[in-house]
Amino acid sequence: MEFRYHATGDEDGVRVVKIEQDGDRYRVTVDGRAYAVEAQRPQHGVIVLNMNGRRTRMGGAMVCGGMWR
Repeated sequence: MEFRYHATGDEDGVRVVKIEQDGDRYRVTVDGRAYAVEAQRPQHGVIVLNMNGRRTRMGGAMVCGGMWR
């Protein structure tokens, strides 16, 4: 999957994010820089991402269409 994002205040313009599944992991490429990503859902409304060995816990709510906010 490939996504294009533009954040308010981002002078560089549109960011291209490509996501590819690699077994039980993902390869996420942002503007040509690749990251190895593992995702876990330890509880409802929480996702834990391990990106190149760095863990990040994110909270949010899933809304219509499977989007996290």
